[in-house]
Amino acid sequence: MSNIYPLAIRFADLWAIDHHQMVDEIYAPEIHMESMCWLDHAAVESGAELHDLEDRLAAMIPAHRHELVRVTASSRHACLETTVVSPTTGEYGPACVWWWLDGNGQVADEVGFFDWPRRTTDCRTSHGTVLANDGRCRADGVESVVDALRRGSLGELLAPGGSVELVALGPGRVPTSPVAVQEIVADGNVVAALVVGRDGDSIWRDTIVVSLGTDDRIASLRHYRDPQARFAPDAVHPSIRLDPRRR
Repeated sequence: MSNIYPLAIRFADLWAIDHHQMVDEIYAPEIHMESMCWLDHAAVESGAELHDLEDRLAAMIPAHRHELVRVTASSRHACLETTVVSPTTGEYGPACVWWWLDGNGQVADEVGFFDWPRRTTDCRTSHGTVLANDGRCRADGVESVVDALRRGSLGELLAPGGSVELVALGPGRVPTSPVAVQEIVADGNVVAALVVGRDGDSIWRDTIVVSLGTDDRIASLRHYRDPQARFAPDAVHPSIRLDPRRR
């Protein structure tokens, strides 16, 4: 089992109790943290900057906590689907983070999605439909998903009756444009991909998480993306890394 799973649990526990301890324990001092939605914003480049960010989040969402929805992990990197909860207001907001670990087992690199304005008082709406992981590795299915993303043909892999959703917003559409795959992680029948798309003169990011059925076709496809978050190439901040990250 990947050592990221216990780290993810510890992360969620500490975030609800002491966000400063969480930063010191979970993240490397040289953490590089990017927003998946705001490509024109500078990345967080140190533990000190992350402490400041966490203070702002704590002020915005008092007594906040993370609830893990699903963790798809390899040995050194992972995609964490989570829900951010405000116990004081009973609201839930979708979040998704990608982690890459350093040699000390701390998070050295993160790309995160968090859309608090998308919050709702219905936790089921917030996290959407998450199919069970059957635990059966599908190497051919993973390669088919990656190839289809790069060709813009993911819809050809969708099973009859397969669901497509923009997390917390409801039904979505299968992407039809080719995308660059920055990172991929698979666990059993679950495949998560961090992608960069280019439409005309705009650039955007998306995390796509698919669950494969017994026939290796896509039974569920989930997007973590702000459809309005598109940026001109010259507006992307120099600290944002859009090259493939596979290691």
